[in-house]
Formats: sequence, C-alpha cells, structure tokens
Amino acid sequence: MKSWVTVKAFTDVASAQVVSDLLTGPGIPNPIHRPPASQCCGGECYLWVPPERAAEARTALEGSLISVDELTRLALASSPPDHAQEKT
Repeated sequence: MKSWVTVKAFTDVASAQVVSDLLTGPGIPNPIHRPPASQCCGGECYLWVPPERAAEARTALEGSLISVDELTRLALASSPPDHAQEKT
C-alpha cells in the first residue's frame, strides 16, 4: 500500500476537486480521500499526495490565488465527480 500525506482538508468533494486540479497540472498525484463515515453524506474529505511531493504540493497551493468565494463558485458550477472516492 502506498503511503500518502494530507495537504488540505475540505468539507465537500466539489471544493476538493477544484483544488486537486491545481496539483494535477504540475503532475503531482493527488487522490481525494473520503473517510468511510463521510461517503454517504458528501462530507469531509482530504487531498492526499505522496510524502516526497508534499512540500511541492503545499507550495503550489499556497501560491494559488483562488479566493474562498472563487473556490465556492467553481465547486458549485458542476456536480461532484464520480471518481472522487477513497483511493489507497
């Protein structure tokens, strides 16, 4: 099993997917992890990256200029992706 570290937590999958796209561009693997308890409710989820890419991912996220309002707008613009499930 591959080891992952959390670089950001979210209260909904749609927001996690928007931020995930920021890391996909530079080629950083970043599955969205949803604990079993939140699978049915669309609740909390975490953006994971490999430990060796964590610093790079955090730097990329800190450098992004997405405001909370913009993140919310983008997240609500489409329905949650089917593939945003726990990956281990």
